[in-house]
Amino acid sequence: YGAGVFFVNNDSILKHVTSENGLADDYTYDAVQHNSFVWIATDGGIAKLSLQGDAIDLLKTKDGLPDNIVHKILELDDHTLAIGMYDYGVAYFNSNNNKFTLATENQAWEKGKVSSLISQEDGELWIGTDLNGIVCLSFKKDRLHQKALTQMNGLVSNRINCFHQDAENNVWIGTNKGASLFTGGDFEFIGSPEGLVNKNVFDVIED
Repeated sequence: YGAGVFFVNNDSILKHVTSENGLADDYTYDAVQHNSFVWIATDGGIAKLSLQGDAIDLLKTKDGLPDNIVHKILELDDHTLAIGMYDYGVAYFNSNNNKFTLATENQAWEKGKVSSLISQEDGELWIGTDLNGIVCLSFKKDRLHQKALTQMNGLVSNRINCFHQDAENNVWIGTNKGASLFTGGDFEFIGSPEGLVNKNVFDVIED
């Protein structure tokens, strides 16, 4: 954390990329492969690298990025990335024309830092936040619709650390108070009685 990005093959470090040779900032939060490039979320914008770790481009507020502090990047399709930010929620990035568009259009974002992103089968975008649970965005009849999923709906905590969608499209939600499992209806709590050894869940990996 704070040391840039390492390109690794098995136990060998192939390349170490920092702000001196291609990153926007040494504090990095996420990395996504999209259209044969690696897109890195940092405290200073987005770094676009080749698969070998060579610097290609930097995207910052001067390039239309609403917020330089980027925490999550999610590929939605062959030309669209969802960008989760610290202060401005989520922006869509069209990699065909290099244009950013705020997901909430002209509506102010007041839900705090974006900590995680996941796209549902029906196209609904789930946005995990640091303090306000989950914000669900969808477009119906060309109109933006928002709904909130919080402790009032059964979430174990409003502090979302991560999402994981399993092979059966269930969503596992890591929080600071354990995990919630969403199977399409109610949330199921997973904590120490179910064998969880630490209530602060930062990642979920399917075996």
